[in-house]
Amino acid sequence: MSGLYFAADPPRNYRAWKSSDYAFYDAMAQVLHDEGVLCEPDSREPWFICAAHDDACLADTLRGFEIAVDATLRSRIADKVPA
Repeated sequence: MSGLYFAADPPRNYRAWKSSDYAFYDAMAQVLHDEGVLCEPDSREPWFICAAHDDACLADTLRGFEIAVDATLRSRIADKVPA
């Protein structure tokens, strides 16, 4: 069981989670789903790994993460560029 947060320090309580970049996680989770990586859409919830996952599953998941992080970063940059 693990979790994924975007903050300088891991949150230890709800107030710390509120100051994390959960909006980035929310956006990234949508892209992960599009890439076939089933993750919890709420960053407060834990993640679980199944023993049935093999190296191919891990490679697919890491590839999906690369795509999701890049797409989320590009989206943020595009949102900040004035039209």
